[in-house]
Amino acid sequence: MMQIPEILNYLGTGVKNQGPLFPLYDSTYINSSTPLAEVGTIWWTKGAPGDAGGNAFQYVKATAALARGQVTALAAATTGTVTSAGSTTSVINTNVTTTAVNSEVGNFIYFADIAATRLIRANTSGANASFTVETADPNLATGAAGPNVLASVPGNGSALTISRPYSRLVCTATLQPNGVALGTVTSGNYTIVQIAGIAECLAVGSVTATVFGVPAVTGAGGTVVGSAAAAANLYQNGGAIIPLHAWAGASQLVPCLVNFIGA
Repeated sequence: MMQIPEILNYLGTGVKNQGPLFPLYDSTYINSSTPLAEVGTIWWTKGAPGDAGGNAFQYVKATAALARGQVTALAAATTGTVTSAGSTTSVINTNVTTTAVNSEVGNFIYFADIAATRLIRANTSGANASFTVETADPNLATGAAGPNVLASVPGNGSALTISRPYSRLVCTATLQPNGVALGTVTSGNYTIVQIAGIAECLAVGSVTATVFGVPAVTGAGGTVVGSAAAAANLYQNGGAIIPLHAWAGASQLVPCLVNFIGA
């Protein structure tokens, strides 16, 4: 898929259109029913702070409705089993139910009994879906499948997991935070989340006040609260949310220095 220059040229569309620095991207790019860039793409804005320099973003798919400032987490996985009858090393039949043809394209499938992970290239719709992990290689005169075929067909009834590393839902106190929503996003649409830099996070200081420079943790509904509420929160490992304002009031956008690159 072609990457849209307006998104990836290191300057937020809000700034380019002579709009405010926050939010850095306008609604055209943060709530789209069709992808405007390769899902999973990461980029850093460059230049002076006034041009949004020093912030990082990722293009993802929302699997839940998002609001501006909500912290996001990894989308839920789907588990199931293999049906070996009719399966090949390129197309595997399963007991998984999908929502539409190719709805899982770009996600990953893991087959436990052969310890193999593959990118999903196609899938059928409905119950007992089949998943294609490799297609014919156009560079081979024989028409043989490409290099991502499985070494063997997974055993009948063996476990599988479909993961969606480039999809996001609303974070909670017991999920790993990995981004911040930039605006209102419809479930199923594509969006940009901020993964590093100065972000506007939805803080609820009335639960536990945020303290300037002291790490915050995630709370209910994608909010952040002061770390005194959960000083040993294991779910913050790999990510940091550092409030840049002490806030003790109700839900409000508060600037935070975030870093989810390691999340």
